[in-house]
Amino acid sequence: MRSLRPKEFGGLGFLDTRAMNTGLLAKWVSRIDSREDSPCIKLLGKKRYLRGPSFFQSFHRGGSQFWRGLQEVKSWYERGRVCKANSGETVRFWEDVWLGDCTLKTSFPRLYQICRERQCSVADVWGRGWLPDFRRNLGSEELVEWTELTAQLEQVESDGNCRSLAVSR
Repeated sequence: MRSLRPKEFGGLGFLDTRAMNTGLLAKWVSRIDSREDSPCIKLLGKKRYLRGPSFFQSFHRGGSQFWRGLQEVKSWYERGRVCKANSGETVRFWEDVWLGDCTLKTSFPRLYQICRERQCSVADVWGRGWLPDFRRNLGSEELVEWTELTAQLEQVESDGNCRSLAVSR
């Protein structure tokens, strides 16, 4: 749009308020996700709307216009988000980037398709001995993906209680 260009480039110099709003909402998502211990975060997220171990595992659809805005920005914010597993309770096994350079659902789409619990946490799967819950037995194509996934999971070091998961590189 001509009006959003800087004046030096022939525009009117107006700010893109939608982009600014998205950026500000993403900052709030970051603050909520980092478990910041401020009164605003407690009031807005943890006490009223946050259902589940983390913001990205919450599914509260109603609420204020602000909370709905945060939910809309959530998928945009996730695109560049990389998680450190730590205890694994707040990191989604399939849908967060915690092992490698992309989500496990992207790296192993056939396994993700037959997975019963798509929103399970890293701690949940770790507690079952790195065995996700599948709806059916694995076919030949899924077995290839399973072999690759288990090879990556074997590189994950743990202290025995899933408190400090780390990836060996």
